[in-house]
Amino acid sequence: MLINTVRVYSILFSIKITKYIIQTMNGAIFLATLIRYFHVLVIILLVFPSLFYPPGEWLKYIILTIPFIILSWHDGNPECSFTALEQRLKKTWTTETRDSEAPFFQPLLNSFLKPFNRTITHKNAEDFNYFLFMWILIICIIRYALFKNIQFKPKSFLDKTYVVAISILVAGSFVNYIVAKTTR
Repeated sequence: MLINTVRVYSILFSIKITKYIIQTMNGAIFLATLIRYFHVLVIILLVFPSLFYPPGEWLKYIILTIPFIILSWHDGNPECSFTALEQRLKKTWTTETRDSEAPFFQPLLNSFLKPFNRTITHKNAEDFNYFLFMWILIICIIRYALFKNIQFKPKSFLDKTYVVAISILVAGSFVNYIVAKTTR
């Protein structure tokens, strides 16, 4: 009985605090701030467990989530859906964000680079997004395959063909990177 009373009062108190915050702040700004924190939480939950948490069935959800995140970057506006929603609630959203500061990762990375007197461009912030999410995806696929005891040794002709194709793609990427660096 006492526990139920405490629960009811804590719920009522939470509702009163939420109402107070919404009334004293602009409700849209408050919601945009919550979305920002949720956005950061999603990234933390994708990156850190993928690298440091023991592998398990949960990896398949990250493997499924990352392609949807990357697709959301190409749904008619140039940024993540959470970023666009946050900007719309703050009334700062514009269709010209491709040429301005990347709204999420660029300021975040620049805050880390500030002590070193460095900044990152919009293009580099976008590249960092893809690099981070693609590497997390690859790491999760490999960790999940090892968790499920899926062998990487090619057995059939088709397996061997894919291994050769992947090797050519990786080698071609490195050669292209080296040639691009030497011809600038």
